Amino acid sequence: MLVVGAERGGLYASLTRMVGFEEPDRETGRRQRACDAIFRRMREEATRSGRTLAEAFDDCAAASTPKKASRTTGGTITRAA
Repeated sequence: MLVVGAERGGLYASLTRMVGFEEPDRETGRRQRACDAIFRRMREEATRSGRTLAEAFDDCAAASTPKKASRTTGGTITRAA
């Protein structure tokens, strides 16, 4: 994990990136794709002009909560957002 932070005029910014020298195992790859999807939704939906920070955090929580989908065989299954 590569993490960079900076401060200027009282404002803080941070950047985190995962760096790998080998292909990740299947589970790590699945988790990384799920995180990428959440971050993409945050950039595209939650951080629109005029929104409050609380609204952005609410969207983040909703995007990272697994959704339940019904199956044709009965019952429910859980899938990543």
